[in-house]
Amino acid sequence: MSEKDEVMLTNGQKMARAAFTAVKKVCAGGKYEDYKRFALSFPCLIHSCGLVQAATFADAKGQTKYLEGLQEVLQNVETGCSDDLVASAREADLKEYMRLSRRALEAAAWIKRCCESLDGAENGGPR
Repeated sequence: MSEKDEVMLTNGQKMARAAFTAVKKVCAGGKYEDYKRFALSFPCLIHSCGLVQAATFADAKGQTKYLEGLQEVLQNVETGCSDDLVASAREADLKEYMRLSRRALEAAAWIKRCCESLDGAENGGPR
């Protein structure tokens, strides 16, 4: 894709592309079922208990592949997030934390959609 085409993409399109790439990497590397199970519930976790708690929970459960994928998706849009999502969220002021939480929720939703679409493709279409 040329640089000119890159400028014309919306944040949603950038996130979708990055999420699909991240999910395909995990799919090719194995352990997809555990990743998918976590990915399907993570947006709800962010919504119910907040980004810092959700990301810390993911880290505690050993979901490093998921957090790396989420980080990749977030880095495709300008979020101001450093390489460590948990630290960025923990150190952000309220305004920045709210913005980062919205972006992380959006990124998590894209990862969830990609997992659902890959699952549907493997099982012969939508359920």
